[in-house]
Amino acid sequence: MKNSRPVKNTISALLGAACLFTANSSVAAEGISVGLQGGLNSSGPSLRYSVSETLTLQGVIGALGTVTSVSGRGLVYFRETENLDFYYFGGLQYVNVDTFFGSENVFGLSVGVGLDYDIRNAVPEAPPLIFSGEVGASFASFDNFNGFNLFNIGLGVHYLFE
Repeated sequence: MKNSRPVKNTISALLGAACLFTANSSVAAEGISVGLQGGLNSSGPSLRYSVSETLTLQGVIGALGTVTSVSGRGLVYFRETENLDFYYFGGLQYVNVDTFFGSENVFGLSVGVGLDYDIRNAVPEAPPLIFSGEVGASFASFDNFNGFNLFNIGLGVHYLFE
């Protein structure tokens, strides 16, 4: 990126927040889930690891969209209702765009809010599938490519290993 100081400050803030939430949680890890995470920019396989009741780490390999990306995100759950779990997220991503006109590689940031729904709330005998929906923004500074969406809508489905 052209001016990496704001990016380094943001990365430091995200890592600090993740450490703070992890250190303050006395709840044991809930589990690992695997699935697919999709959005306007890229989609692909995803792995989630619940560090605590309020913090989940997620890795996504976005290889099924207009760009290829590898991202790491932290999901911080802030509200739970009878059927929905709400979270906000922040993440870092490495993005590659390869077009007829050339290739670019950049680092980016993403932020947003989302919700999870466990299908077993509606069908108790169903497998442990978690559906998610989210809205957010992605920030990446390309020199030549302008097809990267700032605004993002995402959907996901994950199988929870309990």
